[in-house]
Amino acid sequence: MEINKFKKEKDKYKIYLDNGNIIETYEDVILQNNLLLKKEITKEQLEKIIIKTEYSKIYHKIQNLIGIKYRSEKWVKDYFKKNTDLPNEKIEEMINSLKTNNFINDERYARAYIHDKINLTLDGPYKVINELKKENIDAADIVLELYTNDILEERIIKIINKKCKENKKYMGYVLEKRISDYLKNMGYSTENINEYKHLITANNNIIEKEFEKAYKKYSKKLKDENLKIKIKQVLYTYGINSEEIEDMLNKKTLEEN
Repeated sequence: MEINKFKKEKDKYKIYLDNGNIIETYEDVILQNNLLLKKEITKEQLEKIIIKTEYSKIYHKIQNLIGIKYRSEKWVKDYFKKNTDLPNEKIEEMINSLKTNNFINDERYARAYIHDKINLTLDGPYKVINELKKENIDAADIVLELYTNDILEERIIKIINKKCKENKKYMGYVLEKRISDYLKNMGYSTENINEYKHLITANNNIIEKEFEKAYKKYSKKLKDENLKIKIKQVLYTYGINSEEIEDMLNKKTLEEN
């Protein structure tokens, strides 16, 4: 078969053969097979060109996907295995080529991923570290470098303020535990949480309201120490600590006397 001409269309080339067939392929396939210097190709050569064109098509598609959004090496491998019939050795060959040409760079991917998490979410550093581990990337040093003290402080305070407003029916240690657990699940360390735990404050109006309700209910049938014990039992369930209850009881006694 003779090659009559080549015609470029976007990122592909069309090869016009003398038998009327038109082969679409890529520049790298043309160069690898020295087609610009050949006037004739055999049937076997044509079959190899078709196979290499399919490989090149997949390779270019991955390049385009990475151009839109950075991808990890694991993501690319999983994509090949899920969406192609490429043999493992060909997958490794493509992976190595993509790494050599800097299309795959896990450190670059990790930094971009971390910046997105910082700018678009309230996720803490240890959640991000664990998510990157799922991509076979150990980036703890980079995460802890990018999550500065100022960023941690701003985000933890924001979460505490938000959760205090959302959990108005909870008080004291119950409120503290709920918010602390939430922060831990979001990826903040116990050390970070303890540093700002003092900002988790109960709603004083709710505390006083629950105290007055309990006092009014049980003071009709209980007195003195029995009344104190019962009120403490009730208010402990709301997360109000012993000191707060004692202060309110003493204040109530003074008012009544």
